[in-house]
Amino acid sequence: GEGGAVGDAQVEYIKTKKSPPLIKFNDHTYYELKSKEGPTKRWKCTGYRCAATLYTFKDKVIGHNKLHNHKKP
Repeated sequence: GEGGAVGDAQVEYIKTKKSPPLIKFNDHTYYELKSKEGPTKRWKCTGYRCAATLYTFKDKVIGHNKLHNHKKP
C-alpha cells in the first residue's frame, strides 16, 4: 500500500548508459544530486520542473518531500 515507514523503504537502481545514476521509488524516478562524498545522498525527481526530492542513507530512504507536480508515470 501507500506510505509506510520511510526508513524501511528500499530504492531500486535503474541501469542506464547515461550518468548520473537513476533510482526508482514509489513509481517515480530520481537522479542523484552531486554533493559531498558519504553514505547520505540527495536525489531529485526527473519530472519537468518537479520539486520532489529524496534522501537516502546507504541505499535506504530516510527522507522524502513528496512535492511532485505531476502524476506517477
